[in-house]
Amino acid sequence: MLVDLGTAIPTYAPLRRDSVQMRVKAAGLNTSETVPGLLYAWARTRDGAWLALVSFAVPTANNAGRIETRQWCPARALTRVE
Repeated sequence: MLVDLGTAIPTYAPLRRDSVQMRVKAAGLNTSETVPGLLYAWARTRDGAWLALVSFAVPTANNAGRIETRQWCPARALTRVE
């Protein structure tokens, strides 16, 4: 499975890009990547949407670190790899 982090972890950037400190830009989490993930389960919501329980790693912007996580993501955040 591939996980689109921008869809799995939506963020809302500040209006001005220069308002973020350089150290945050370098070491903050990079949620614009697509990363490999491991699918554990599917669940259906009451409105009919599908959620996937997936584990994956979110890299930092400078690729010096990563945060391992397991969370529910919307199905549209996932792409099957053959």
